[in-house]
Amino acid sequence: MRKITTVAHFHVVPILAGAPRFSLNIFASMGNEDVRKLLFFSKAEASNLEQFKIFKNAFEKLGVELINVPFLRRKVCFGDAFAIVTFLWLIIKYKPQILNTVSAKGMVLGAICNIILGRRVSVIHTVQGIPYRPNSKSLKNVFVRYIDHFFASFVPQIVCVNREYISLYENIAPSVSYIPNGRDFYPIHNRLERRHNNNHLNILFVGRLSEQKNIKGMLYVIKELSDRGLLEYYQFQIVGDGELREAAENFVRERGLTNYVKFYGWVERTEAFFYTADIFLMISNWEGFGFVFLDAAQFSLPCVASDIEGIKDIIIDGENGFLHHPANYAAIATSIVKLGDSFKLRKEMGEKNFEFCKENFSLEHVIRQYRDLYLSVLSLKGSGSRGVPKA
Repeated sequence: MRKITTVAHFHVVPILAGAPRFSLNIFASMGNEDVRKLLFFSKAEASNLEQFKIFKNAFEKLGVELINVPFLRRKVCFGDAFAIVTFLWLIIKYKPQILNTVSAKGMVLGAICNIILGRRVSVIHTVQGIPYRPNSKSLKNVFVRYIDHFFASFVPQIVCVNREYISLYENIAPSVSYIPNGRDFYPIHNRLERRHNNNHLNILFVGRLSEQKNIKGMLYVIKELSDRGLLEYYQFQIVGDGELREAAENFVRERGLTNYVKFYGWVERTEAFFYTADIFLMISNWEGFGFVFLDAAQFSLPCVASDIEGIKDIIIDGENGFLHHPANYAAIATSIVKLGDSFKLRKEMGEKNFEFCKENFSLEHVIRQYRDLYLSVLSLKGSGSRGVPKA
């Protein structure tokens, strides 16, 4: 009888955003005959049924079994105790050799599995984001950081998607490595030339309308351009949904900016927006890894972004985009104008963005690194190499 390897990933929120795309890529690289693929998630967090359906279909097409963890919620709550017990029971039932978690709560559950179940399951935590601000001294922030680091010390393998995260965990977890996210890159011919003679520039934002993505800050950048009398040259396309969408739409309407800013809501396939864009703009307050910047690079877009962890590994200031403090609205607006005034600069930076990201964030390279990691874990468990990602 063939020995089947069981690999499980863990996501709390079932939306096909950046972190789930990471798991989707890993699972897509695995065979179906010798591997059982599991995805633990919280159905209670499926607030948008359309997005949940897309999430579900994407993984099921790859032969992934979706397993709901009852009582599991994104935020800390009284149901966490029940979620922990249920999750341990599910791990014992499904017997994964590898459990790859990607969220802070997932790491906590993975650490508990490691403490209680030991070598029954090998836990890997991919740090796609952290639940605290590294430089904040608030009591709540310090407490959350302590809890995060406490549980990280019980996770055998920590993988950081940006270089700055390494320093947060290298003296805490048993093993810490760096593997960024990635995507496939392929040339798109004549896209830039088609945008050369347009009478306005499309400035694109794709992401959740939330505090993290600093949607309010972006609106103040638009207002800055309006105050300078330059807004007539630009069209801002805001693709995404979130808790701040209503407030953002009110801001635009109350300031008479509706002719220059359009909200498209959540869109499953965003390629058409990237294809017709001239500049990509996202000035997040914090990021684990700005997956959407790889999408911008695929379409050779220059980027204006925040000088923060999770972005500055991808965007090199003055090379493939411009980086600023997320609250420096005047400087951000100036960078947009600088790019807007020069097709030559947009083209040069966009092409550099494509080449830099293709060289440093190719999906093939990322898959190879996870293959090596999974192989090393399985060899320690004596499970062989069946079902690991293909090189």
